[in-house]
Amino acid sequence: MLFIFTIGSTLYVSNSTNTLLFEAYVELETAKSIEQTTPAINAQRKMLERKIEIATKNKKFFIQGLMLISAISGWLMFYGFLKWHREIQPIQDEIARLQRDKLRIEIDSIMLDRQASLSITDERPTSST
Repeated sequence: MLFIFTIGSTLYVSNSTNTLLFEAYVELETAKSIEQTTPAINAQRKMLERKIEIATKNKKFFIQGLMLISAISGWLMFYGFLKWHREIQPIQDEIARLQRDKLRIEIDSIMLDRQASLSITDERPTSST
């Protein structure tokens, strides 16, 4: 579950950051194309450049954090599998083996009962008239 969460979160972080970066780049290039620079346009350019820088750093940080969580979840999955394989599965195998042996004994008992009833039927005297 945690592993699936990290995959979804990674996709979300990448997609949302890319959308933000695309929009910021368009705005930045629009601001750069204006020939008459005013303090407001210069401030907008600096703000957009900083926004792009922060978004890029945040994306790297979030992806690295999600990679760490993903690695932890992978380790937990491996640990859980080993625990199941070493402790739980042998018990289930033993239960299945005992059920199989019990079923064989029951089948053998039924076959013996059937053979006994057939031999009793064969031993009945036939009436001759």
